[in-house]
Amino acid sequence: MQLHMNIICRKAGLKDVFYVFSLRNLASDRELYLSTKRISLLQHLSFWLRYWHCYSICWAGSTRIGYCGIVKDDFRFAVEPKYRGKGFGKNIIKVNIDFLRGKLVRVKKENKASLKSFEANGFKIVGQDDNCLYLQF
Repeated sequence: MQLHMNIICRKAGLKDVFYVFSLRNLASDRELYLSTKRISLLQHLSFWLRYWHCYSICWAGSTRIGYCGIVKDDFRFAVEPKYRGKGFGKNIIKVNIDFLRGKLVRVKKENKASLKSFEANGFKIVGQDDNCLYLQF
């Protein structure tokens, strides 16, 4: 299946709770997030009821490829595993670049794919601590 890079991020709805939960809670990805704890469905439902309006579901044409969200000035995004390595993460960031301009973005040091996506959009590493790299556009 050929997907074009015209990413559209549409505001999430309450019904997107399970989609975001399934991507956020992939066991294979958990170590790449700042918080590596498994999130229970009950915890996620509580979070989602407060912050669902801060998220968007990302599409390439008619194919749902991931999500992004901005919660308390913290940018979060995920791409479905089968669409990784194809530039979708880079393009999700590009769609959100106006919000991210001038903000400090945290990326876990081990998360090479996210780091690459931010750097491809012109972000530079401006600091680090034991766990995170701090980037700015």
